[in-house]
Amino acid sequence: MMVPGTPVGALPGFWLPRSVREQLLTPEIAWESVAFSEGRECGKECAADDPDAVAVSWPRLSAAEWGRALDILSRNRARAPRGPELWSRLQSALHSVAVRQTRGNASGYHAVLSALSSYTGYSPQMIGVALHSRALWQVDDMAKAFQFRPTWEAARQWAPLAGLPGLLRFYPSGRLASARHRYALGAKAPLFGSERPPETVVGFAAGNVPGAALLIVLLALATAISGGGSPAVLVRNSRREPIFSPLVLSMLEEEDEDLVSSVALLIWDYDDLQLQRVVLSGADLVVAAAGDDTIGRISKDIALCGGAARFHAHGHKVSFTTIGKKYLTGSREQLGISGIDDLEGVALLAALDTAMWDQNGCLSSRVHFVERGGAPDDEPQAYAEALTRRMRMLAAGLPRGRWPRNRLHDSFDSYKAMESWGPIRVLSDYDDDFVVILDGRHPAADESGARAFAAQVNDCQGRVVVVRLVDDLLEVPELYLRHLPRGMLQSMSVAIGISDQPPNRRFLEFASACGREGVTAIRSAGRAAFPQLAYSWDGYLPLDLVRRRPAGHFTTIEFDDCAESMRSTYQELDKLLRPPRPGERHQSVADPGSSTDGSS
Repeated sequence: MMVPGTPVGALPGFWLPRSVREQLLTPEIAWESVAFSEGRECGKECAADDPDAVAVSWPRLSAAEWGRALDILSRNRARAPRGPELWSRLQSALHSVAVRQTRGNASGYHAVLSALSSYTGYSPQMIGVALHSRALWQVDDMAKAFQFRPTWEAARQWAPLAGLPGLLRFYPSGRLASARHRYALGAKAPLFGSERPPETVVGFAAGNVPGAALLIVLLALATAISGGGSPAVLVRNSRREPIFSPLVLSMLEEEDEDLVSSVALLIWDYDDLQLQRVVLSGADLVVAAAGDDTIGRISKDIALCGGAARFHAHGHKVSFTTIGKKYLTGSREQLGISGIDDLEGVALLAALDTAMWDQNGCLSSRVHFVERGGAPDDEPQAYAEALTRRMRMLAAGLPRGRWPRNRLHDSFDSYKAMESWGPIRVLSDYDDDFVVILDGRHPAADESGARAFAAQVNDCQGRVVVVRLVDDLLEVPELYLRHLPRGMLQSMSVAIGISDQPPNRRFLEFASACGREGVTAIRSAGRAAFPQLAYSWDGYLPLDLVRRRPAGHFTTIEFDDCAESMRSTYQELDKLLRPPRPGERHQSVADPGSSTDGSS
């Protein structure tokens, strides 16, 4: 989207529909800008004149201009499609955008990859995999997510997700957490109240993982599926990654202008309380994907505005992986993928769950729990070694971002020093762009154990992964997860059990215990970086966007058959991770015959 008057050489860090642009973006408009290089803000975190910097800009609106913009967005709701038609047209437009990204202007596409990479610091290959992975996002299922009506039975046992793979469980909080209060409500009583789709949605996106603002926009537009009109949507774009979401919205406008006529992305100052009140006072729903401090400030600002808006807060979270003993052998009985055994296949999927976004996002796995098998005793070590091989392959095909290596070296040195006095082994090399640690210690049950595990989780950043051993799956929630605040737990990637359908009792006991500790999404290995919008996001379902319900969180299992889900993910990722240009000599990282030293 080229906007007249923007600073020369700057990319747009905002998006406004055509009707707003034509009325507000006059030659007299004031502009603000910021430049980043390799994820660092120029003038603050690196030199102001960094030659590799990418600059973005956005308009600085006056109070009167803000009022006009919000008024136009509200009036444009009448132009947008209503009900399920909106989502159907949006799916079609998104498909066209995806085709254009990969098959259209190749030079323009690679220019976007280069700008995103230079601005955020992530490698072009990683950003490319994310942009090519539409098959793993599955936005097609959103319509079904608004159709089912969970009852209080979901607070007692796992319930099916009508029309969707997987299961759902509700964990009430407050006084409803007691069995006595739940019994009084009755198992068949509906969990959700009457439908009230929002007319105005305000969002706040933060962080440097591409697309956070776009995710909020998609969720806001999805509320029309329930039968209402499209809401007016205003999202504060992230200064640390403001490029990708405006680009996609601009392309969507070219495909179907009415779809996004009531959507705007802008950047404004959180500390401008008067502006915050203008923005928040008319909101029915506020969605924030930001740091805990920012979420606290937004919550206070909502209260100052009267507290009428529902607030969905998505703060700092951590995620994990659990590998069952049946996947630790060299057989091909579980995944059934031609040419690769279960151990190597699962290790690749689990490695991707850790490597994607270099553990900067909440979805990246930090600690891998591995269930000991009956025999032989070295099965967990075999997994850690396979994980190291796959992390090394990904380091070549999906390189780490351009972050300082001192954190990796500090972790390597720290754990290497522990090898002499504990059951700890560092499997990676000093010069690797990752660190893999096999930690065989048994966790202490006291406060010191809680502090030690929390510190270990916090250390797993920038592609540092710890493999810990458990004798039983239930030890994961009972000996480890319980040491962390419930509000910090997000997703658990799993490779557990055999191809049972539905999931077997042993797995459901494990999933229930994880849910009680605060895990809100259970995905098959390989899917951590590709959240499914139709399922739980930090305990909220899509129905939470249009209905109210008692306090608590949902936990969803996002598959019927874990092995089948991993198999389809593997096959899709195998295509994505192969070289994009014909004739380029580089084996797939999924090829077990590839070199293990990072060469190609």
